Amino acid sequence: MGRFRPSGIFPGRRGVDTLRAYRRWVVVGSAGVALAATLVAGGRLGGDGLLFDLTVAARALIGPVEPAAGEGAVAVILLDRRSLDAPELAAVPRVLLAPYWARLIDGVMAAGARAVGFDMIFAYSTNHLIANHERSFLAALSRHRGRVVLARSAPTPVAAPFFYAIGAGRDPDALGYVELEPDADGVNRRVAMRFEADAPRARPSLAGALLARAGIAAPAGPVLLAPRRPLQAMPAYSAIDVLRCAARDPAALRRAFAGRILLIGTALPEEDRRVAVDRFLPAPAPEIRPPPADAGPCELGRAGASAPASGTVPGVFIHAAAVAAVAEGRLT
Repeated sequence: MGRFRPSGIFPGRRGVDTLRAYRRWVVVGSAGVALAATLVAGGRLGGDGLLFDLTVAARALIGPVEPAAGEGAVAVILLDRRSLDAPELAAVPRVLLAPYWARLIDGVMAAGARAVGFDMIFAYSTNHLIANHERSFLAALSRHRGRVVLARSAPTPVAAPFFYAIGAGRDPDALGYVELEPDADGVNRRVAMRFEADAPRARPSLAGALLARAGIAAPAGPVLLAPRRPLQAMPAYSAIDVLRCAARDPAALRRAFAGRILLIGTALPEEDRRVAVDRFLPAPAPEIRPPPADAGPCELGRAGASAPASGTVPGVFIHAAAVAAVAEGRLT
C-alpha cells in the first residue's frame, strides 16, 4: 500500500520546488528591501531608480498589503469614461460640469470627508456665456472653503470666480500646484510638498495643501513613493456613482468617505498619464468591481484600473499616493 501524504503537510516534489522558489524570493526580496531602505534613508536614488522599482515590486510580492482592503486615509473619485458616457453627463461638455461638481462636493462633505482636492484646473469660467451657470459650484466652494483645494500650475492659474470663491487671496493652502517632476529616466517616484519660487514663500503642491487642510504636518522635502500595492488599487470610485449615491443613498457615501481625504481627477486613456514607481506591479483588473451586497438604492462599486496595458497611471493616483504615505505614516 502506498504511503498516505496529506496535501499541504508532506508536499510532493512539485510542492518542495515551489517552497524553495518562494524562499529564494524571500531572500532576494529581503535583500532588496534592505537596499531600498538604505536608499530611502539617504534620500537619494542616483542611478538606482530601476533597482528601486524592482525592489518595490519584490516587497509587494513577499510582504503584506498595507493598508488592508477597505481601509486607508485616502480615496479617489474619477471622472472616467463610464461617468462621461452616463445618461446624466453624456450630453454635457466637460467645461459645463460645474453644477455636478457642486452636488459632488456637497455630497462628500455631508458624508464626512476630511478634505477634498481637485486634480483638474478650473482655468475657464463659463459665466459670461451662460449667466450664473457656475453659481452652485461657486457657492459650494465658498461654503466648504477651508476643506477644499483647487489645482493650478505654474503657467495656468485658476479663473477669477473660483479663485475668490475658495478664498485663495487670503489662504495659501486654497490652491495646490500640480506639477509632477519625474526622475531623469521619466519615472515618477517623488512628489513635492512645496515648490520654491522667487516669491517670499514657497508654493504648496496639491498634496501638501491637502495635508494642511486635513491638519497633517507634511515633511519638508519631497515624498519618495514606495507603495505596497499598485497605485490604482487605492480605493477609487466613478464620479457618476458618487453623484447618484449623493442623491439616492447618502449613507453609502458615509461608509466610503467618512474621515477620508479625497482627490478628484480624470482616469482616461488619453489624458494625464504617468509612468510611476509601481510600473512592475500587476495593475488591477480594468472592470468595474461589483458593488457590495448592502449597496442599497445606489451602486458604489470600486473602479478598476484605467488602461492597465499602457504601463501608465492617471496622475491623480500619484498625488493620492503621496498624501496617503504621509497620512498613514508610511514614509519608508
